[in-house]
Amino acid sequence: MISSSPVRALAGEPTDLDRLPPPSPAYLAHQAAGLPPGVESDVALFRIYNGPARPFDEPAAWAMLELALSRATDPAAAANHERAAWRPESDLLAPLWPITAPTSVVHGDQDPLDPLGHGEALAAAIPGAMLHVVPGMGHVMTSPGLPEEVPDLIRL
Repeated sequence: MISSSPVRALAGEPTDLDRLPPPSPAYLAHQAAGLPPGVESDVALFRIYNGPARPFDEPAAWAMLELALSRATDPAAAANHERAAWRPESDLLAPLWPITAPTSVVHGDQDPLDPLGHGEALAAAIPGAMLHVVPGMGHVMTSPGLPEEVPDLIRL
């Protein structure tokens, strides 16, 4: 399993969301701004997701998001992803302790949405999981070099 978004990290276990670090102020401010959906606001969000430590490849983000929008049959449905991620109801949770497959959890130490404590909790909840912390990586792999760097971490 490769995850930079562990959806509150303790899926399926009794959760105390206050034990996990909250999203960054920049992410929360972006969400509170209520920007209209579209490539421009999505690029702004991906800039935040990128985190502050590594360069953000804005032209590549624009291209990726424009391509995704051109392929979408219902672009407004993208908002459902965010709503689902913040619903920790028990019917959406599954225990992680039964996982027996070799598992790598890859998490950036600059993730503004799910800070490193989420990756640590996810790895701790899966027996034998290995946590690979990527220095400077945020919530997405939009920095030059990350798509090549991250796969090299995974050796099961």
